[in-house]
Amino acid sequence: MKMILKFHQVASARSFSRSVVASKAIAMNVRHLTDSSSSPSTLEYVHPLSQIVLEHLQSTRQDWVKEKGLNENLKINPDGTFEMRFLSDPNDNSRIWTTYDKEEKKHWLIAHKGELVGQCLLQDNLKTAWQDEDSPTERITDAVDAMIERINASDNE
Repeated sequence: MKMILKFHQVASARSFSRSVVASKAIAMNVRHLTDSSSSPSTLEYVHPLSQIVLEHLQSTRQDWVKEKGLNENLKINPDGTFEMRFLSDPNDNSRIWTTYDKEEKKHWLIAHKGELVGQCLLQDNLKTAWQDEDSPTERITDAVDAMIERINASDNE
């Protein structure tokens, strides 16, 4: 199995966060999202790759999401990406989010917690579908699990 999630310490996590730019794209489909623990459901566009991440977090990592307060701070962006902020110091920029780099045509999952910053390439749209050996869903859920393990290890240090 290829490890595609790369985490590294950075001198300034804030400067890293500023360097990630999310482009706005035209919504292509609509997903119905519900979080039974919060407000009533709403219709919002969620990009299919972001949806895989969110569904995996909801179905298999729900306790971790609640423990970290991520379920309180989910924001779906108009381009179908999302952002979930950790419950911590309000001035802290710790969060998990997806983004789409329009110039490189790549979808990313990014995590920032304290001095820990990591990113995972969800899909490179410059490659054709048959150039990828692994199932996108399996690859993405493995990356989400690796991200959680790394965040937990960092919290325990």
